[in-house]
Amino acid sequence: MNETSTGYKKWLVWGVMVIAYMLVFFHRYSMGSMGDFIMKDFGTTAAVIGMIGAMYSWAYMLMQLPAGMLADSIGPRYTAATGMLVTFIGSLIFAYAPNVHMVMIGRFIIGIGVSVIFISTLRIQASWFSPTEFTRMSGLTVFMGKIGALIAETPLVVMIEKYGWRNTSVIIGVASLLLSILIFLFVRNTPHGDKYEHSDVSIWEGLISALKNKYTWFPMLVFFGIYASFMAFSAQWGNKFLQDVYHISKTAAANYVMASIIGHMLGAVTHGSMSDMLRSRKWYMAAVVGIYASLYPIMIWGMKAGWLTVGIALYVMFFLVGFTSAGLIISYTASKEVNMPRFSGIATSIVNMGGFLGSAIARPWFGKILDGYVLKVVDGVKVYSIDGYIKGFWFLFFLALIAFVGALLTYETGAQNRYEEIIARK
Repeated sequence: MNETSTGYKKWLVWGVMVIAYMLVFFHRYSMGSMGDFIMKDFGTTAAVIGMIGAMYSWAYMLMQLPAGMLADSIGPRYTAATGMLVTFIGSLIFAYAPNVHMVMIGRFIIGIGVSVIFISTLRIQASWFSPTEFTRMSGLTVFMGKIGALIAETPLVVMIEKYGWRNTSVIIGVASLLLSILIFLFVRNTPHGDKYEHSDVSIWEGLISALKNKYTWFPMLVFFGIYASFMAFSAQWGNKFLQDVYHISKTAAANYVMASIIGHMLGAVTHGSMSDMLRSRKWYMAAVVGIYASLYPIMIWGMKAGWLTVGIALYVMFFLVGFTSAGLIISYTASKEVNMPRFSGIATSIVNMGGFLGSAIARPWFGKILDGYVLKVVDGVKVYSIDGYIKGFWFLFFLALIAFVGALLTYETGAQNRYEEIIARK
């Protein structure tokens, strides 16, 4: 295979995977736009809506180690194609659910299906791109994936208002089926085909090695804290917060949430490139995470002092939350560079597992906090007070502090794989 064809093919393979990853982000953010419609249809509470959102996160979290092992063994091609097929099935169950319990089951199956896509994409990057490109490509992957999150805001609200949340879910399910076919047709595990080079270390030995390595877990803490807080803020409760506290429409609120998503997209590319350029994982990540954590108390102060108002101030704050939260992208590389290169899928899946565990906890917990501050019920939808959201933001600040501690404990690799160095020091 010549250099030109490899260059063309790696972008084709990566491009197909990234389109699938856009759908992952769409599902991840969709509950922020669908929540009120489901709440009204089933007459349920914020805590239950949070639980529906959390079903995705629980499934995603439970699947991370299996996803990493599948990506490192049978490869990302079959893993991702099967994942999109499962997503199609889950979308149909979700769309035709007769009650809240079936909605949760559908959401859980969707979570299982999409859970393998990001790890498979990272495995593709490790095989098709050079090690020095990994963090930058991870940032670009998140940037592209976030387009799906943008579609899950204002465009999704408009689509639901026109076709209903059930019909919209069917359309997204069909898109998942088409992507399954595209992945099978165009994606290959390596530039030389679907087979990996033989390794003297088994997949189970690679898993145990990564789990026993304490430096795998500190980047996971970073991902746990940032992802849990940012998903609760942007993907689940940000839209409702703006409607309840600032009394703006769902569509207008979605535009502010989109600002946080755009911030995250730009941050992913910026932080990935800066980390590579400075050859720093630990200290650069700690600086960005520290700024991210500080934004929640600033927002609380802004609401109480009255300067955080509709318009530029809110847009800037939402953008900054998104931009700094993207510092979590470095945690993947920080984990990959302290473990065996052959098992990069397992190392990154452990980090990913932490984030979705955090999200599964944070979404319903925030909703439970809000349920103690109900102001009124309008057309079957509960409206919550500013005090409830302030208490919820302090909870998100605590999660962000956990991420900051994890960043400070992360092993500084200097943008090189340090696995042998760490083993030698034991």
